[in-house]
Amino acid sequence: LDRAELTVSAYLNNHSDQLVNGELTGKIESIEFAQKVTLQPGETREVFFRPESFPQLNLHNPRVWWPNPVGKQELYTLDLRFLAGDEISDTQHVRFGIRQLDTVINDEDWRQYRINGHNILIRGGAWMTSDMMLNLTDRRYTALIRYAREANLNMLRSEGFSIRETENFYNRCDELGVMVTQQIFGRNIPDEALAISCIEDMMLRIRNHPSLAHFLGHDETFPTPSLNKAY
Repeated sequence: LDRAELTVSAYLNNHSDQLVNGELTGKIESIEFAQKVTLQPGETREVFFRPESFPQLNLHNPRVWWPNPVGKQELYTLDLRFLAGDEISDTQHVRFGIRQLDTVINDEDWRQYRINGHNILIRGGAWMTSDMMLNLTDRRYTALIRYAREANLNMLRSEGFSIRETENFYNRCDELGVMVTQQIFGRNIPDEALAISCIEDMMLRIRNHPSLAHFLGHDETFPTPSLNKAY
């Protein structure tokens, strides 16, 4: 746990019909990095900061994120911005954690998790939409996830046929050390192309949360061959 190699990426979209020259800059606490970017008219590109090219992204003795009750829930913040000339075109604020998560099927045919090199016994429960009328408040999320933590649960399975959960849900799980298995379901949307687009959008939206431990593709029925390939 004495070193972490971070990779930062961002999708950049040039919505104009003109060439755009700019600079993508990032800051993680006292760590700063930047690179020049040229985007063609209408171009979308994923731009990377890799530790091989930006040595400041090799962190020594990082603060690592642990599930409750093994250790602290250490979190970092990343601020990204794109400068087009002297103007800020867009910004993004991302909170993340540094942790290593491995999962294997053990000799007894059970799924086993290791966080930061330590075996973690999963004590989990199912999570459904917290309010049928979608009156989703941060106060309610905080209370319910705190109840799960106080009941000594360390993982919640977000059911796939329910809503794709809000940032408040994942933020509270990050802060309280409750891991998440996210079911990604496609069979509840008849239009498979739309289902696959929804899945991709969800993964990009939630992937930076350290509490996110596992994606579960399907249950109870078998996916169609096309859905299975997309998963």
